[in-house]
Amino acid sequence: MKNIFKPLYSIIVIALLLTAVACDSSKNITAASEAVSGAIDSSKWKFTATDVMPQYGTSRPADLNYDVSFSNNKLVVYLPYYGKADGGANILSGKSPLDFTSTDFTMDKQKGRKGQWIITIKPNDYREVQSMIFTFYSSGSANLSISMTHRTAISFGGNVEPLK
Repeated sequence: MKNIFKPLYSIIVIALLLTAVACDSSKNITAASEAVSGAIDSSKWKFTATDVMPQYGTSRPADLNYDVSFSNNKLVVYLPYYGKADGGANILSGKSPLDFTSTDFTMDKQKGRKGQWIITIKPNDYREVQSMIFTFYSSGSANLSISMTHRTAISFGGNVEPLK
């Protein structure tokens, strides 16, 4: 009879430990969700690209130095571009078409389901980019789709965090 209770005791102890770990990680997720939501509400956030997905070709990892920051009604974009250029593109400038700063833009901010945010930004002072659509998730992960005037569209996967 004693041998039956020993495995049962071990299972109960393991179940209690797993429950404690799950509760602790849900507190961390809630804190991260509140931080992301607060950053979006206050319009002080930073998107860091981890993956680049051009319209043509294969996706590739991004250098962690590529990001988009938004603060004080100023959008600073520093992202790589891989794609095709049409006739009107400025290909002789020597820099990425996604390396710019904008202070004149329209922005639409919508809160979606389960803490998801969708932010659409249309720069008025930089004609290369038609629109940037950010999708921020409460977990801190994010996606960005960019439509361009004289180039093929490009998307990015990454993370969002509050800007200090």
